[in-house]
Amino acid sequence: MDRKLVSIREVSGTKPIAGFPGLELASVDGWTCAIHQGTFTSGDVTLFFEIDCFLPVQPIFLAPNNPIHNYPKIWRGQEGIHVNTQMVGTEISQGVLVRIENFPEVQSKLDALMREHGQEEGLKRAKDLCFAQQLGVLKWELSPSETAMKLGKFPACIARTNLKRIQDESNALILQEEKFRDYTWQESVKMDGSAMTVYFVRADSRWIKTFPEPHEGSDKNSAVGKGRFGVCSREWDLVRDEKNRFWKAALDNQLPELLAKVNRNLAIQGELVGSTINGNRHGYEKGQHEFFVYTIWDIDRQERFPPSLTEEWAKSLGIRHVPVLGYVKLPDIASSNEGLLERAKGRHADGRKREGLVYKAVNDGHSFKVIANDYLLKRGE
Repeated sequence: MDRKLVSIREVSGTKPIAGFPGLELASVDGWTCAIHQGTFTSGDVTLFFEIDCFLPVQPIFLAPNNPIHNYPKIWRGQEGIHVNTQMVGTEISQGVLVRIENFPEVQSKLDALMREHGQEEGLKRAKDLCFAQQLGVLKWELSPSETAMKLGKFPACIARTNLKRIQDESNALILQEEKFRDYTWQESVKMDGSAMTVYFVRADSRWIKTFPEPHEGSDKNSAVGKGRFGVCSREWDLVRDEKNRFWKAALDNQLPELLAKVNRNLAIQGELVGSTINGNRHGYEKGQHEFFVYTIWDIDRQERFPPSLTEEWAKSLGIRHVPVLGYVKLPDIASSNEGLLERAKGRHADGRKREGLVYKAVNDGHSFKVIANDYLLKRGE
């Protein structure tokens, strides 16, 4: 049966979203959608736009009607809004709900069916219809060439590892802010590689539905039947391929088996470095790559492991951690941003200039990177 991208549904319930006082989470047939508070109540009939809808850029599909999935983008030369899985705090939003009366063509069809067949039977028949074509809604999907390598976008329930530089506005005064003066920070070496994430999600968890389906007929992304194991680049959830450098690193480290034994909803994140990445600045032999753990994301709690706990887990799993220089307080090592930039200069054990340093607070998850200026000059940046 073809998916009904746009269909009439009934709201089965709503609940508050912790930390987002203006929003609620509405449930429709097993899906959950973020809505503005008070927009719908249990029993309301609504128009539901599923994930993978590509909506036309029209006011009705923007805020306030659509408070979360409302960012226009270009896809196949056309501007629109891609409805995809997103996290709102610790809750999952997988669709858009809009009142039917905003769409006269849908309302008139519903009214006609209810007049002809009665309210209950008419509503039932209306639920079987898809209104995507009438409303100009397309199905967002990867091209055939993309699907050969990618299952879908980077998972929404896993935080990315993007770090801001010390010079960025949010970090520019970190040495002067009183609350940070007594913080203890893990100081580690910034590896010059490519971001890599591996994850395990239990088969019985609420998160499993947020991940793209493996290719039809393939169970290769399962991990000993207990759940779903996957490998991601910075932007994509990747199809299993032993020749792919990300997947090969995961398999070489036996990560599917290791995470299946742990049997928790977790993502291990780090840097893949090697001969084919960023000009091989770490000097690996041809074809050689290595995965260095940087952080671990607790999917259930939607937060990172403390830095020291990540180190412990990496050791227990037998995976290399990025080099840790120690645990420091910023006032003890520098009095200004310039001092941190100077400290970032240095060399790896093999004598090559290092990219810089990374600082992760042990108590609140705050982190930033310091890229050495001499390294940037050498690269012409």
